[in-house]
Parts: sequence; structure tokens; C-alpha cells
Amino acid sequence: MKNVIVISSVETNETKMRVPGCNVRQDGTVWCDNRMPICVIGHLENADSLKVKYAAAVKGKRFDEIDPEHMARIGVIGKMRIEWEDDYEARMLPQRAAEARERHERELRQIVVHLSSRGWGDYSGVEWRGDRETPTAQIVSECQGLLKSGHDVDRPDQSDEEISALVTTAKLQSHEREDANKTLADTVVPAAAIAAYSACGGNPDNLPDDIDNPQYWLVSKYAAAIEHQGLARGASTRKLSAQLQEMAREMPQDY
Repeated sequence: MKNVIVISSVETNETKMRVPGCNVRQDGTVWCDNRMPICVIGHLENADSLKVKYAAAVKGKRFDEIDPEHMARIGVIGKMRIEWEDDYEARMLPQRAAEARERHERELRQIVVHLSSRGWGDYSGVEWRGDRETPTAQIVSECQGLLKSGHDVDRPDQSDEEISALVTTAKLQSHEREDANKTLADTVVPAAAIAAYSACGGNPDNLPDDIDNPQYWLVSKYAAAIEHQGLARGASTRKLSAQLQEMAREMPQDY
């Protein structure tokens, strides 16, 4: 949607309001549909009383009753930042990419210790899930608790040594996945791919308009690279990086 302004917090970047159909008048003030002024008063202590006063002024078209300092202008007013949506999205992209990487790194540290292939009613297994940084002794103790409390467990009498070996293997595999992921990260994956991947939870089918979304194949390619770490090595890495960057360049910027 064109001519959208975003009002966000200067301190946290949290979006407070998105207003479509905005225009900037010659005096620099921002108006919605060129008929209604946008006021920025949420950061003021007397915001509630001003809201009542300004609502009545707008309804009666008595715009001269609105303090010019409270009229929205592109820039910073108090603790609020007013900017065009395209500028806001461009400014937020590095932060979102960093947050996406952080979430993915946390996911890479998650391990699964499979204790039983059978569970209650033969529908689910018994397994421990958590962060690989959890001490092995603690994981073993919690695994023993899961085996004792589980139903229809095929091997409820596993020794601490057996479980410890399973934990060690799971942690080793987690480190291997992380090393492969770092190789992928070093290929300078475009921030647009990382941000889009994060926004849809890594599943391009969750994107609006599904396969018609211009980000669909960008996310799909990146997701495949993460899932199949074999793509993140040697010449394949450089080829993947080039493909992702080309797809990011071709993606419409105003979607």
C-alpha cells in the first residue's frame, strides 16, 4: 500500500501505528487522505485529555486548535519517530536479520535424545528435548524420569551410561550442524532472505499469497540450504550465495 507512514518508538523501534493514504503538506505536516491531520501525543503525560480535545477539533474541522508541535512530521517528535513505510522497513531490515540469525542459532543448539521408539498407544516416542549446553548429568537424570513416567516404553531400564552416550552423540551432531550453518552464514546471504525466512517461520507456504509471493522461492531456497547442510560447502556454497543474492535483487521492493 502506497503513502503509508509508520510511527514507532525511538527507544525500542516498536511500531505504534501504521497510517495509510498519507500526504505531506507544504508546511511539513502529515495528513491522512489530505483531510485529517495526524497527531503524535501518545508520549505525553496529558495524552488522554489532548486526545479528547483534538478529536473534537478534527470533527469540527477546527484544525487551528491543534498545537503545531503535536502535528506529525517526518522525523522525530518526542519519543516517537515518524517515517515512510519503505524507510522504516529498510531501517529495520538489519535488526530483523540479526534477530533471525539469533533465533536460528538457538534452534541449532536444541538437541533431541531419543529414548524409546514407542509411547502411549504406540503413537509417540519418548524423548528429551532441550539446549545442548545443559549439563549431561542433568539431562541423564531428566531422561531417567521420562523413562519411569512414560507408558509403553520399549526399554525403560536404560543405564546412565547408555543415556549419556546418546546425549554425547546428540550434542556432537548439534555442533556439526552449527559448523555447517556458519559456513552458510559466511556466504553473505542477503538480509532479505534471512528476514523473509524468519517472518514465515522458515516455511514459504506461510507467506501471503503462497506461491505467488515474490519472496516464495527466496525463502524456499534458503530453507533448503539450512535443512540440507551439504549445500553449504565448497563451490556449492558460492553458487547458493549467488542465487540467493540474485533472487533478492529481482524481488519487487514494494510488495
